[in-house]
Amino acid sequence: MPDTGRATNRGAVNQSKSAKTGGQERPLNLSGRPPHLTRRASLAILNHHGHNDQYGVLKMITEINAVAFRQNLGEMINQVQFRHDSIVIKKDGKMVAALVDAKLFERIRQMRERFDALAGRLAQAYAAVPAQEGLAEINRITAKVRSQARSKSIRAKTRQDALRRAKKG
Repeated sequence: MPDTGRATNRGAVNQSKSAKTGGQERPLNLSGRPPHLTRRASLAILNHHGHNDQYGVLKMITEINAVAFRQNLGEMINQVQFRHDSIVIKKDGKMVAALVDAKLFERIRQMRERFDALAGRLAQAYAAVPAQEGLAEINRITAKVRSQARSKSIRAKTRQDALRRAKKG
């Protein structure tokens, strides 16, 4: 397209960005957010949570609102595909969806199938047990496990206190 000598708003915006960065377009880095995100997406992100995968590689879980997600869909897909990060999409402050790597989705699907199969086997095995009796047994076991955990916690705290006193004394 030939230069008509007229500056459009878009051209003016691009010129001002280029002038500020020495003629190169660079992503804005706002508060340590990932440089591949645009300014709009960076402002819309609510939180980043780091987690390590099974190989010890740090992956990020990014929370973003639905409007910013729609506006930056291509970038978000690249973030998930190439960096294997996960995106949590929020609407009105509530989580409504997630974008995850295809391999992770497959693992989740397989785990759900195994869980459903296990739950079915358990239901068949305990079908003859009356519901009230089963719930009473679950409550009894839960109380026992919690009591054991509390006593372990109390013993550990007592040991820590004794060690502190021994170091001071």
